[in-house]
Amino acid sequence: MGDAVRFTLGKDAKGRTCTTNHMPVNDDGRISALNVLVLFSLLVLPAIALLRRAADFRWVGSYVLVLGGLTYWAYTCDKRRAREGEWRLPEGRLHLLGLLGGWPAPGHDWAGI
Repeated sequence: MGDAVRFTLGKDAKGRTCTTNHMPVNDDGRISALNVLVLFSLLVLPAIALLRRAADFRWVGSYVLVLGGLTYWAYTCDKRRAREGEWRLPEGRLHLLGLLGGWPAPGHDWAGI
């Protein structure tokens, strides 16, 4: 929803009006200043906060690695279940893992699963 799409109107096999030659309109890979600001906020500001609180980075690193691994495993299981037509993991659980800190784990198509 909300994506820009170019298309032309045509007719289907039954003579009904439909879209043809539809294609998404993208930004040609340009990076906006807002995207850079959001990325900076998500990556750098939590690190600064941890430094100011004198956090032990061994524990923080372990937490990130374990939660990233768990998130990766959950997405892998979900993809396998989808391919096999089985019941999938609830979307809310996958989002919760990302919210808790597992978002760096390659979950969707990055994993090549």
